Amino acid sequence: MTSRGSLYSLAQRASGVDYSAPFTKINGMAGDEDRLTAGTEALLKELLLHAYRNVPYYHALFEGHGLVEGGRVEVSRFDSLPLLTKETIREHASGFTSTGARGRGTYEDSTGGSTGEPLHVMKDAAYDGWRIACQLYFYREFLCLDYFRARKLSFSNPFRWPPNGPKRSLGEWLNNSARLDGLLLTEDAMGGYVKRLNSFRPDSVQGMADTLYELGRFIEARGLKVHRPKVVVSYDVMLYDHMREEIEAAFGCKVHDLYGAVEAGMIAGECGSGSMHVFSFDSKVELLPGGKGGEAEIVVTPLHNFAMPLIRYRIGDEAFPGVSKCGCGSVLPTIGRVAGRTTDYFVREDGGLVHGLYFISLLRDAKEIRAFQVVQEDYERIRILVRAAGLSEAWRRSVEEKVRLAMGPACRVVWEFVDEVPRTPLGKHLFVKSLVHRDR
Repeated sequence: MTSRGSLYSLAQRASGVDYSAPFTKINGMAGDEDRLTAGTEALLKELLLHAYRNVPYYHALFEGHGLVEGGRVEVSRFDSLPLLTKETIREHASGFTSTGARGRGTYEDSTGGSTGEPLHVMKDAAYDGWRIACQLYFYREFLCLDYFRARKLSFSNPFRWPPNGPKRSLGEWLNNSARLDGLLLTEDAMGGYVKRLNSFRPDSVQGMADTLYELGRFIEARGLKVHRPKVVVSYDVMLYDHMREEIEAAFGCKVHDLYGAVEAGMIAGECGSGSMHVFSFDSKVELLPGGKGGEAEIVVTPLHNFAMPLIRYRIGDEAFPGVSKCGCGSVLPTIGRVAGRTTDYFVREDGGLVHGLYFISLLRDAKEIRAFQVVQEDYERIRILVRAAGLSEAWRRSVEEKVRLAMGPACRVVWEFVDEVPRTPLGKHLFVKSLVHRDR
């Protein structure tokens, strides 16, 4: 490990996060198919036994399905467990947190993708250790980069960053990285991103697929010269073929897609041969047939979140089956293209774009909100539909100020309290919808 990586490791350990032990375990499992199978089964068994002993909801569930006999977990009966939904988690919220979880560096995180309803998930330091180890593995095995030596530029959600200050600066230095706001895509902002790209000269660039695509279009349309990174990593929303082509043309390198979720971390990553490999040492992934056009429903069990286990969780996405053997030589299983996950942009009157995730981030952490939808009706009018109780006027005013900060001072916000937020014909909620963007 580089000296900077050693300092990063010490800083993480000081905060209770150890990724070196998980990384060693991953290296021992992922190089051999038999060791991978045996290792992942042992991790699943450990999670199930913990859930049975420490999580009230699962204790009752496992008893009812005969998953535990004489204190032993019968992994062969895993498939008999019912699928877990967001609605079930909300209905039994207090019963999903492990006893003693607060003493393991536990914190709360919130979902907020393109579809669904906000979900609050407890995580702990052990989960973070495996998350970092998984990232190190992805960089080394699939991107052919040393994570700590590589200079990394990320287009991220600023609402998930620490505030500006010495702690953030030190963290970025230790991580050999820089972050840019991936949600604001005005002409001035994207011009600034190109300047930062050329001055920082990163080895890897990563961001949401649609952000990278819009920036790629900006670069190509203006014939700009940009520093050529070694790889680009896209995530969070679906990477269509035309988007991949545009990004690769603009940045002059290959795009690797990454699939994950707030609830489950990194689930699968694209190798050099173009296959999406499941990080099965971190999550158990099932593909359940039944979707239209050959897709299968993705059901995931994160193996290392002992604070709040999610077992056979319906994440809300679908994927096509993967190849049985990949030419890259990895023994990790594969899935095909993930279907869905698109998010609208909101369009400013000056033509600038604001990613829909900006508005999701304003609302998703409010626990009073059960469901919401933000609709851009025109350049200066945004309607927010909420199913909620107890939202203070001061909180709503603060949200309106942040909306106007992104969309312009003339933008008017209309709140509408509803019993049910409208669903798509497929039964999904859309967090954001721009009538202006869809008319472009």
